[in-house]
Amino acid sequence: MLTSQDTPNSSVHMPNSSPQTCFCILHDVPAEVLADGGKLQRPEVDAVFGSECEFASWPDVPIKVVVGAGDRFFPAEFQRRVALDRLGIAADVLPGGHLIALAQPEALASYLLAV
Repeated sequence: MLTSQDTPNSSVHMPNSSPQTCFCILHDVPAEVLADGGKLQRPEVDAVFGSECEFASWPDVPIKVVVGAGDRFFPAEFQRRVALDRLGIAADVLPGGHLIALAQPEALASYLLAV
């Protein structure tokens, strides 16, 4: 539940999104990206959540986990623990929130190019 102290910045708004969504997921996405992103929204497909993973092991390629330090939806410590428990690797923490690719594209691109 949001408190008056947690109220999202009024400049962070996405059509058809609740204040909680804006606070947890969109809080650090620049306003101009949000404005353009509304045109690209589409409904989620139920198949994503109803499909089973059909491979026995991860492919033999390097796997990295990137975590947004300011992720309010899945806190960084939770994501770090899941990466270590399930993948056996330490997550790299970068500045940004849940949508790090939209909020911090240059930092994420630099990180990906360096690994």
